[in-house]
Amino acid sequence: MKSHPLAVEKEQILGIPVGYRPGLGRDCPPAKRSHLYKLGEDIMDFGDPMCRYGWNRDGRESYSIWRGNIGRLGICKICMRRALAGLDGVLPEGYVETPCSKCGQLTLLAKEGEGICDSCFCAERPNAEEIAQLLQEANPV
Repeated sequence: MKSHPLAVEKEQILGIPVGYRPGLGRDCPPAKRSHLYKLGEDIMDFGDPMCRYGWNRDGRESYSIWRGNIGRLGICKICMRRALAGLDGVLPEGYVETPCSKCGQLTLLAKEGEGICDSCFCAERPNAEEIAQLLQEANPV
């Protein structure tokens, strides 16, 4: 995992385990505590937050954060405990990871059960040529 030297130093000073970064919610009034987010392969590839309070948008289904910033009351204790234990982030409330019924790739679904991933869904949608052909067949000239 690539990391900026200053980010590593800041993480070490604050006791944040490697592979996690803080993020401060872009709320009004400003958030008091930062939450931790598990990093992907890249330093800016923030994954799921380490607690449900890290989901701060769209009914707790997404987040908008200032990456790498710390709130004036520090870091959420729930997030820090989970990060120190090496756990993965939490999914948005009510969502589950389910394998795609077509390709087997894990995808997020609002309800447990069968579903298809975005890639398979887009592959099933007709392209512009197919739509034009279907319209022509439906309305012959």
